[in-house]
Amino acid sequence: MAPNIKFNNFTIDHVSSSSGVFSGDNLQQNFSYQARKNEGNGTVNGNHNLIYNNKHVVTKTKPEQDRS
Repeated sequence: MAPNIKFNNFTIDHVSSSSGVFSGDNLQQNFSYQARKNEGNGTVNGNHNLIYNNKHVVTKTKPEQDRS
């Protein structure tokens, strides 16, 4: 006997690019996600910080699986 789960209220606040919502009898095949996020400055913590005349370089490289 298959489990039977019922919700009186079900809310999804956020679905990101690598998420999925499935209902009923289904089969997910080849469900994948790939992304790249390039940032140059990073994080500055503390009080009274001054940031000026900065130069940032982001070097794009191929993902590990694509490198030969």
